[in-house]
Amino acid sequence: AHARMREELGRITEERKGLDFDLIASTQRLNQALEQVGAVTKQLNDSQQEVTRYKHLWEESQKSLKRRDDEVDRLRKEVADQATEFQGKQEDMLKQAEQDAQRVVSLSRQLDAACTSMDELVEK
Repeated sequence: AHARMREELGRITEERKGLDFDLIASTQRLNQALEQVGAVTKQLNDSQQEVTRYKHLWEESQKSLKRRDDEVDRLRKEVADQATEFQGKQEDMLKQAEQDAQRVVSLSRQLDAACTSMDELVEK
């Protein structure tokens, strides 16, 4: 019975050694997996920071484009207002030129009439 107990104890000890080796191997695999999870988590955090940075840059570029669009709209309106004002001045100048031309024609006729009258007086 004593020998059988020793044999059983030896078998149990060998089994325990095998389980210890399995436990050590499992612990090593777990540590490797944890290291990989840590590395992936770091990559994920780095990627998230990069996404946040690009999102911020995109938002800033959108704001800049909006400001430029607003400035372009303001300049277009200013140019349109100036063109309308210029057209009005051009029309006023054209009317003034027509009035001046009519006045020149009128003065020219009066001068012709006066010259004709002087010629008639000189002939008499």
